[in-house]
Parts: sequence; structure tokens; C-alpha cells
Amino acid sequence: LGAVAGVGALFALVMAYRRQRLAEVADDRDQQRALLEQRRAILEQERALHEQQRARDDLTRVFNERFAAAAGQLGHAEPAVRLAGVHAMAGLADDWKHGRQTCIDVLCAYLQLPYEPDPGESAAADRRLAFARDQRVRHTIIDIITAHLREDTRVSWQGHDFDFSGAVFDGGNFYRAQFTSGTVNFYRTRFTGGTVFFYRVQFTGGRITFDGAQFTGGTVSFY
Repeated sequence: LGAVAGVGALFALVMAYRRQRLAEVADDRDQQRALLEQRRAILEQERALHEQQRARDDLTRVFNERFAAAAGQLGHAEPAVRLAGVHAMAGLADDWKHGRQTCIDVLCAYLQLPYEPDPGESAAADRRLAFARDQRVRHTIIDIITAHLREDTRVSWQGHDFDFSGAVFDGGNFYRAQFTSGTVNFYRTRFTGGTVFFYRVQFTGGRITFDGAQFTGGTVSFY
């Protein structure tokens, strides 16, 4: 009886040990499975981040290519191509939030380029035509900037800087434009002719300067 009892106790001990080992193996398996799942999740996150970065890089490359193309058009000899470049640069500014100020700077820089005055009616026809085409490009830039500074615009450029320093204005309509914050610079700007409207324009916050501006012809209205 003692031997049987001893064998039974030994058997029970062995079974308990086996159950414990099986439980430990199961726990190890669960831990390994959890680690694998964790590693898989980390890999998925890294893959997703890589895809996002690649998408951002692709988008940045597209924006840079569009910027180079628009800038090239703005520097073209033909006014019609320059006009297309104005619209292309404005469209890029709408789409490219991080590069919007750069696009605005380029449009303002065009207005700062040397600008020959109106040659008058007595000038040759080809000279008058060239002037009218260049003037149209410049006035289109003013119209586009103004449209993006109104309350009903689809994409607002309010809050950005606008540097018109040294530019020549012989017309243009800033009607209902709202320059909010940022810097608006008309330093040494020359108003030489035509009519420049500032009807209902609001300058709120930020800084604006007309230091050294020259009003030598035409009409400038700040109604």
C-alpha cells in the first residue's frame, strides 16, 4: 500500500509538473505571439510613415516643378505667355499653402520690374501695343491679388506680406481688399497715371507703409 501510495503521489507530482510546463509553454507562446503582433504593428506604422513621406516628397516635387514652370513663363518675352504664368503662379499659391508666400512674393516682384510709361497716342502702333499688353499683365496681377483678399474668396491670401516697394501703378482696382496682419509695403511706390481704386479697402493689424510714395499723375482714391 505504501508503494502504491508513493507511486500515486509521484504520478500526481509528474502530472502537476507537466501541467505547469504546458502552462509555461503556452504563456511563452502567447508572449511570442504578442511580440510578433507588436513588431508587425511597428512595421506597419513605419511603412505607413514611409508612404506618407514619399507622398509628401512627390507632392513637393510636383509643386517645385509647377513653380519653375510658372516662373519661367513670367520671364518669357511674349506677354501672352507671361499672362499665363501669372495665372499659373496664382493657382499654385492656392494649392501650395507652405509655398504661398513665395508665390505672392514672385507676383509682387513682377510689379517691381522696370516699367516704361505710356508712350502716348503719337507713338508707333507696335510700341503702343507692346505697352498695352505689358500693362494688362500687371493689372491682372493686381486683380488676382485683390480677389484673394476679399471675404468671398475661395482661397484667402489674407495675413500674408505684400511688397509693392518701388512699383509703378498706372491703374488698378483694390476694391474691398482686406489686408489683415502681415506687412503691406508701398515704400517709394509711384502712382503715375490712370486710376487706382482703394475703395473700401481695410488695413487691420500688421504694418503698412506709404513712406516715400509719389503721386505724380492720374487718380488715387482711398474712399
